[in-house]
Amino acid sequence: MGLRTSRLGRGYYRTLAACVLPLARGLGLGPNGITVAGLAVACLVPPAFALHPLWGLAAMALSGLADSLDGLVSREMGLSTRFGALLDSSTDRVADVFYLVGFWLLFRDDPHFVPATALFFAAMTATLLISYIKARIEGLGGSCPSALMSREARTVYLLVWALAAGLAQEGRSAVLWGGLWLYLVLCLLTAGHRLLRVGRSLDNLAPVRKPPSRKPDSA
Repeated sequence: MGLRTSRLGRGYYRTLAACVLPLARGLGLGPNGITVAGLAVACLVPPAFALHPLWGLAAMALSGLADSLDGLVSREMGLSTRFGALLDSSTDRVADVFYLVGFWLLFRDDPHFVPATALFFAAMTATLLISYIKARIEGLGGSCPSALMSREARTVYLLVWALAAGLAQEGRSAVLWGGLWLYLVLCLLTAGHRLLRVGRSLDNLAPVRKPPSRKPDSA
């Protein structure tokens, strides 16, 4: 069971539908506009983190709220389109990068900044790989169930990590390093599971037959 379909996730989306959806309807906000607004807020995450982890937390929370709301608006108002789905998925990947860049900035005064940078590149690669593998599996006709570090789970993890870093005083360095290592390991495990376990299930699907090529008409 994924985070979205859990009791907590269902309660979250019921709250959005009851409190935020009417406001979006009243303002005439469409799902694509909300998606773009969420991306704009995501771009503010790194400078917000540069000020304080709690400011970064607030920016991520607003961006995540927009990401939840655009899908809800598209479904409830019957405005779902293929372009909207593509736009949402593309902006999600950009937001993922900006979130991690925000945390990376928290290490700028750390004496081990270079190793931290290498770990962040690895974490960013693993994050994008999780989404890429899912897209490829579904594009090849398979199904990809919710995983340990799905996008919703990653966002919640980052919010909790930012909160812990913001509240920590003497032990902030330990919170940052511990959170980074745990995030990297969980993302690598998720990507590996999707690639090796779920990806192998594609071999059990019927082969996709390409339509016969049509010879060009003679002039």
